[in-house]
Amino acid sequence: MRILVTGSEGYLGARLIRHLRSDPRTAEIRGFDREHGQDLCDRAQVAAALNGIDRIFHTAVVAGAEAEADWPAALDANMIGTVNLISEAARLPKPPVFVFASAIAVYGQATDGIVDDSTPTTGTGAYASAKRAIEILLADAARAGRIDARSIRLPTTLVRPSRKGPTTAGFMSDLIVAYANGRDFTIPVDPDTGFAVAALSRSLRALRIAADAPAESFGSARVAGLPTVRITPRDAIAAVERVFGPRPGKIAIEHKPAIAAIAARWPRQVLSAKGSALGLDPDETVEEMVRRYRDDPEGLTA
Repeated sequence: MRILVTGSEGYLGARLIRHLRSDPRTAEIRGFDREHGQDLCDRAQVAAALNGIDRIFHTAVVAGAEAEADWPAALDANMIGTVNLISEAARLPKPPVFVFASAIAVYGQATDGIVDDSTPTTGTGAYASAKRAIEILLADAARAGRIDARSIRLPTTLVRPSRKGPTTAGFMSDLIVAYANGRDFTIPVDPDTGFAVAALSRSLRALRIAADAPAESFGSARVAGLPTVRITPRDAIAAVERVFGPRPGKIAIEHKPAIAAIAARWPRQVLSAKGSALGLDPDETVEEMVRRYRDDPEGLTA
């Protein structure tokens, strides 16, 4: 297999590359990332990167609060760049397998916080709207026989190292990392707010399984959800204390309307018959995710 991974310097993309290298079928992996001056909006660069490729994992994205803060830039990165990727992939001599890292943000807020395969996609915002639009384009490219598309709706992945810049549900990882290391942290939402999460190992496995699974597993929409664990900030703090013992850091609460508004549009738990059929049900508790972070802070062995 000759593989292209976009967003290859991002948290998910970089670890996905490490994961894919363990597959004996892998002959070549190419990374594509703006950190290396590569731009999905440059069609010539995209066409060159795709030459000879038969599998694509598209993880590059401008997400959450960052996308809301600069809507035009997010449109370029998330939509224009992805349209270029789809268009150039559709020109390849043989339809490539195209795995898209979509997001549960496309669902929007469910009445009871729980969504499944039949839940309408009503998510709004620069990030969610782009994810859903791309799912639709990929499904139509599959219908036309141009791309063998599969979209996996990923939740927040735990536990990520602390990052710079604005975060939305990503603050759950920041909370765990800060508190585990004895640092103060301010929670921007109600501490009993629920979030749908999955372990990094589960998210990486989902993307790999998506590439190998029969196309019919995804239906005509070419989409499957990743079943999740539900966690609140209060749960995260308790899990850290059980794994690391009492911590010196202080936890404060300061409601931040922008982050709370985005978080309120996302589901609290994902159930997916398609995902379950693919073997993607959660296999880790929140405490186990924190223990994995303790033993492997950078997530390099996930």
